[in-house]
Amino acid sequence: MPTCMAVGCCNTSGKSDKNISYFMFPVHDPPRVRRWIANLKREDLPSDFWPEKKHVICSQHFEKECFQEDMRARIFGRFFF
Repeated sequence: MPTCMAVGCCNTSGKSDKNISYFMFPVHDPPRVRRWIANLKREDLPSDFWPEKKHVICSQHFEKECFQEDMRARIFGRFFF
């Protein structure tokens, strides 16, 4: 089960609050990935770190303005790992 990569965060999918979502890094957008990595402020990551599918960040580390309403999620429910 993926665990949030943010420093000090212990949220793990399947074990955390059901209102927490987990987001994979947008690997199709390298500049955004680099911003996400920088915002993690993790000194333990190698300088050439590149995220894989198992690397996620939970919704607690995003501001409300970062989200757009997804009508599919409202109709079909949220996807949780």
